[in-house]
Amino acid sequence: LRLRRLNGQLAIERSAEALDSERLSRVVRAHLLRAGLNLTEASLLRRILDGQQVRDLSNPDATALGTLTNATLIEQGPTLTPDVRYSLGLT
Repeated sequence: LRLRRLNGQLAIERSAEALDSERLSRVVRAHLLRAGLNLTEASLLRRILDGQQVRDLSNPDATALGTLTNATLIEQGPTLTPDVRYSLGLT
């Protein structure tokens, strides 16, 4: 994977060069801190927090799921990571 900038936004693309998961997570988190979550990402995060099943996702929801996963805000399941649970005062 590699990062590409377009109009101040980041895009992750396939690349011959490998991007380790730790670096990917740092970059996506930094992007989200600067730009904030978009409405779809925030809505999906809320649905996961509420324990709703996340199946049959639309394309925007699937993209949001990938962004949240790459930023290590959610884990497989999907569930919130311990960092996010702590930040939201849930632990």
